[in-house]
Amino acid sequence: MMTTVAELSEIHQVGSNTVERRITRHSCPQIWERGISMAGISEAGEDFRFVRSHPHFTQILVATAGVGQALVDGAWVRLTKGWAYVTPPDHLHAYHTDPETGFWEVAWIIIPKSSPAPPARPPDKPRIIETDGDVFRAAIFGLFSENLGNADPAMMESWADLARALTARVAGATPRDEVIDLFWKRVAGRLAHPWCLSEMAGTLGCSEEHLRRLCQRRYGCSPMRRLLCLRMQHAASLLSVTQLTVAAIGEQVGYENEFAFSNAFKRWSRGTAPSIYRKQIGNA
Repeated sequence: MMTTVAELSEIHQVGSNTVERRITRHSCPQIWERGISMAGISEAGEDFRFVRSHPHFTQILVATAGVGQALVDGAWVRLTKGWAYVTPPDHLHAYHTDPETGFWEVAWIIIPKSSPAPPARPPDKPRIIETDGDVFRAAIFGLFSENLGNADPAMMESWADLARALTARVAGATPRDEVIDLFWKRVAGRLAHPWCLSEMAGTLGCSEEHLRRLCQRRYGCSPMRRLLCLRMQHAASLLSVTQLTVAAIGEQVGYENEFAFSNAFKRWSRGTAPSIYRKQIGNA
């Protein structure tokens, strides 16, 4: 369900069940020298909720445990471990703990518009980015722990450098949907190749299960179903605009024989054989 700006009110609610560890530019000047005004880790309870209509900062918020929800393009998106919510200044952003789970841990960094040396250029709108949540959390926890403990200047410099570098990596990363879309464009350019799930996952650089989750979230189907649809859509186009034989078209979309291709096409088209489809569209 889409959410409009009018439906949201400004809310800054940490909640009574949330535990936060914060580092500020005043307690740790090393982060301000690297363009960061505040960083922290929030072990958020069920009433953790933020809505900012005109924030004056870029925020990197990385989920490290539990489940939350973040507003992107007017829709609420589940944010689980390994995903970041990156938001620019002067753009509505909103996020909260998922009410079904009641717990969400996030590591976050704030970069104000007045930052003397911003780690990265902010995105043009709120985005969801895939990242390593454990590493991002470790950098912030290291800063917090050292600041409370020995506060050794050299160690603080090192942790601050790491936090800045990770912030730049996340903020400059290609958004999740663009990554998966580019991957499928590459697959679409090689439909004759005998793709299997393991090879597709390897090409994208992820596990088979992760590829399944990405495809389900982006396209609402499994990777193999997505591959089938791309093959059949291209086959339907070739049947419409060329005089290639059915067998030749089948080879172009990854089928070794006409029988296997015809059966796959009939399943995809709900019973229409390739030759009948060609007649129906007037290219017989």
